[in-house]
Amino acid sequence: MDTQFKTQRSIDTKKGVKANLYIPSDEYCIMFGEEINLVDLKSSFSEQKAVKVSEFNAKVPKDLLYCHLSDVLILGDFRILVADFWNSKIKLFGGDTRHLTSLDLTGHPWNMAKITESNIAVTVPKEKRILTVKVKNGFQIDGEIKTKFECWGIAALNEHLLAITTARDGHYVIIMTTDGLFIHQIRPPDFRANGLLRPIHVATDESRTALYVTYSEGNKLVTFSVPEKEAQFSFDKDILFIYEDKGLRKPLSVDVDEEGNQYLCCYLGGCVQQISYEGLFIKRLISKKKQKMYPLSIKFHHKSRKLMVTYGWRDVIEIYEMKE
Repeated sequence: MDTQFKTQRSIDTKKGVKANLYIPSDEYCIMFGEEINLVDLKSSFSEQKAVKVSEFNAKVPKDLLYCHLSDVLILGDFRILVADFWNSKIKLFGGDTRHLTSLDLTGHPWNMAKITESNIAVTVPKEKRILTVKVKNGFQIDGEIKTKFECWGIAALNEHLLAITTARDGHYVIIMTTDGLFIHQIRPPDFRANGLLRPIHVATDESRTALYVTYSEGNKLVTFSVPEKEAQFSFDKDILFIYEDKGLRKPLSVDVDEEGNQYLCCYLGGCVQQISYEGLFIKRLISKKKQKMYPLSIKFHHKSRKLMVTYGWRDVIEIYEMKE
């Protein structure tokens, strides 16, 4: 492991899963604005369970293929936005899950970011484009960013800055403005040796003080703190944790609750893992391996404490409620 990760802790967690934490400090780190003593670090293991409460079918009449629902966004009025990769559409559903309208695209959309309640950004990686879209009663494309690299994952740091990931096309995390101005790129010098390959998805917490990046070929989840000057990321300075275990097997999507717990889709592992805010494994929250269902995207809704989960080549979105 590269020497820039000054401290390595291997922790045997529940069910025999080993989580490796690479922390840029010998005894302390700053996490969410607080100094954490790593010697006394303990995980607040959650006793909550994910209970399936409903599901709905996201296929619409003009779809020619099975849905491949690569991302979900939930708006403040409970309307639901869905990116359908293979059908090349963004779909809008009401809070009652009734289909309202769709936006046909020329390419395949992968991820979406909510810039404001009425403005989103959508990545179309193979076309090397990011679309900005107004969402009201329907859709209106009001801008386009052409990018040097394929852009897959996307998250809004604020109304002016975006974090994007380039997957195999450079293995970068890039900070850029919503106008398309390149600010900064993040990739450690020995990224191949460290297994930090193919960053595919990026998410922020509700306060936008942390950044979570999944590396689907390296089978890792990396947590960064967002510095006050968001553009000044440093891989060795701002990294909080690197989480990995053998059960990840192509982690794709991640989302975060208000306590900092992370919900991670392990695509080939056929499960959703719950990880504590310290970067420790809590449990396999949802397991679909026997059904041969592969979790593709996940979204945690803070107001209702519900999870929405999509699966590769499946038309259905499952809804889970977090219960004690």
